[in-house]
This record gives sequence, structure tokens and C-alpha cells, in this order.
Amino acid sequence: MSDIPRARGILEGLLRNYQLPQPVQLAIAKALSLMQRDPPISRARGKAVAITPALKARVRALSAQGLSQAEIARRVGLPNAGRVSEILNGKR
Repeated sequence: MSDIPRARGILEGLLRNYQLPQPVQLAIAKALSLMQRDPPISRARGKAVAITPALKARVRALSAQGLSQAEIARRVGLPNAGRVSEILNGKR
């Protein structure tokens, strides 16, 4: 899984704590400059559904019945099948 902030910290630590050759320092500095996002121009309002224990139980029950994740999402009011997947995999 990606962890850009941690990768930035490792590279910054290398620059700070070691006497690296100039070409290596420049390469690390270039990599660090590529690890920053521009701030968003605007943000959409959140539309997240609260993931309650009751909702989790309902999702698991529907999954046990063999329904697809997309169908489960529609039935319980989740925005997409990804949220269903997160619930079923214990990430929510």
C-alpha cells in the first residue's frame, strides 16, 4: 500500500542525516518534489453514510445470501461497492 508521507520522511532523513554525494542529493530532492500534490481547487461536500454496527451486520447478512457488492450497496444506501468491500474486509 502507498504511504507517501512515510516515504517523504525517509528521504528527508537521508538528506538530513547523511553526507551523500551531490548527484544523490539532487535525485532525492527531485523525488521529494514529485511527492507533493497541488491543493484542491474546490472540495465536494461529504456524502458519507455513517458505518454503524447495525449497517455492518446488514451488509454481512446480505453478503451471506450471495448478493453482489453492488447490489448490497444499493440496498443499504452506500455510495458504491467499495464501501461494501471495506466492511466485508474489516477495514470499516
